[in-house]
Amino acid sequence: MLRINDKWQEIARPQVHGLDMSCVTSLSPVTFVSGSEEKLLRGFTATKTFLKRLQNLSPDGSLVDIDDLKLPEKASVPSLGLSNKADDVENKDEEIPSPVVEVERQFNTNIVENLPTENELMLGTVWSEVSKLYGHGNEILAVASSPDGTLLASSCKAAAPEDAKVIIWDTKEWKEIQSLSYHRLTVTQIEFSSCGRYLLTVSRDRTWAVFHRTDEDFIVKFHSGNLSKGFNHSRIIWSCCWVPDSLSFITGSRDKTVAIWRPVYDSDGGTLLSWERAIVIHEDEEIVAVAVEKSYLSDENIVIAIGCVDGSIRLNLFNTVKNQIIDEKMLEICHRKSIRRLKFQPKKIENVTNGHINNGYVNKNLILSSCGNDNFII
Repeated sequence: MLRINDKWQEIARPQVHGLDMSCVTSLSPVTFVSGSEEKLLRGFTATKTFLKRLQNLSPDGSLVDIDDLKLPEKASVPSLGLSNKADDVENKDEEIPSPVVEVERQFNTNIVENLPTENELMLGTVWSEVSKLYGHGNEILAVASSPDGTLLASSCKAAAPEDAKVIIWDTKEWKEIQSLSYHRLTVTQIEFSSCGRYLLTVSRDRTWAVFHRTDEDFIVKFHSGNLSKGFNHSRIIWSCCWVPDSLSFITGSRDKTVAIWRPVYDSDGGTLLSWERAIVIHEDEEIVAVAVEKSYLSDENIVIAIGCVDGSIRLNLFNTVKNQIIDEKMLEICHRKSIRRLKFQPKKIENVTNGHINNGYVNKNLILSSCGNDNFII
């Protein structure tokens, strides 16, 4: 999606899939990994054709230096296949093309400055599939990437501990490097902290766990099983997110509560020991999604977005020093069915040159996006 003249426009459909999509995460501005109702993850990279179109249409130009990136010129879907293949113009196969592939060729080799038509979106804007990741025994449910894009964490539907593992992947070699075990049932969401040192997981078994990244592996730092009775969620935990400081985090549950968890240190204040529940926010509906971002009003405040099963979205302004909610508001424009995910736009937008992330610019607006079971994005 691209914002043009204050309207969001669809400019590409990178992946065409016959199964319902369940999760997606970006490794970089030109690479993403997705999961669906199948047992594998798929990695995709942008094509130069797409980036040139983006550069032509974007009011601010492109955030990516196209010439310095090693990307395929274009991609297409084979007539008898399901995986998007890199398809350079000069190395085209000698087979007689099908009508679908021919349309893709014509579109991909002609860079236009207009928005793509529906036919072009369906056939000519796919990205190249670069990898398939096998390791889970059931349908993929959640995926997350580390801030630097070098690691990937994923989970699948699980009715037993052996299937409830979280797999850590190396995105440079596209291979499994570790399997994390703690939960007994499906891990519903996975989140890396902004510093990349911690990994937070929540599950249908009503527990959460924090894994600490050492020099070699992730190890369990603390989990809700260590808490006293009465301090845990009483129903499924559907969602979680890290506060931007990478120290506190938030969980949302079917028990209609949102919990804010803050770090606990030793007597010297130098060693992180665990997390404790700082405050509980009670809602009238089941919580299915949470998101958080720093407030522009004060460094002490954070804005917490809460998505409910009835489609409503609530905003809470939380003061981290006073440890209390100082303002709250329900958004007027919401969904008609359950929320699926909430996400704030990052404050800092980064540039990519030669495949490396450089200093970008700071976004001055607090923008929240949402998606729901009503098939709308707001």
